[in-house]
Amino acid sequence: MTTRAVFLPLLLWGLLLAGCQTPLMPDEVAGLFWEAIQKGDHRTLQRLVAPGTMDTQEADGEVLPVSAVKLGATVIEGDQARVATEVTLSGDHPVTVPLETRLVRIDRRWLVDYRATVQSLRSDSPVAQALFTLQTLTERLQRGLEESTRELQRQAPEIERQLDELGRELESKVPEIQRQLEEFARQLQEALEGLQKPPPSRSPRTPDGHPI
Repeated sequence: MTTRAVFLPLLLWGLLLAGCQTPLMPDEVAGLFWEAIQKGDHRTLQRLVAPGTMDTQEADGEVLPVSAVKLGATVIEGDQARVATEVTLSGDHPVTVPLETRLVRIDRRWLVDYRATVQSLRSDSPVAQALFTLQTLTERLQRGLEESTRELQRQAPEIERQLDELGRELESKVPEIQRQLEEFARQLQEALEGLQKPPPSRSPRTPDGHPI
């Protein structure tokens, strides 16, 4: 038997196996997609994303940094699917944002609708603005505590106003940010209450420092 006679059947068998491979399920594609997001692997992203859902500018960034991803239940409706997803955004105060990884089936392949999936994680999204505001308020509170009592008293009303406004805007859309807002409000209240307490009285002492 010649080499050519052996090679052709092997080639045909390889092509047959490649054609019979089972397409990845939506949750598998979603897992690869978020892994590529975390690594900044644009080449892999382009292979996993549905055509027309990610332009060049979107591929170059503008998505908040992701440190962890947890996938949940998958719902398939015809040629569309959604995978429950929890994305942890990295930073000084990590925040977990619930969203859905949206997919469409094209030529038997599940691909991610990039724009519909990451819209809440874009740098100009309400979530990003809320995180920036929360970080700014935290820095102002810390700066007020470090500088002086008078400075904290001066900044407190404006901080409280922005805190209330931010809470109304978010409502219950991002529970993790809501929780951090509540914790921040508690810290602010404790700081203000501490300012209102009279300083502890000091017992009289002798000139050499001993209590009388």
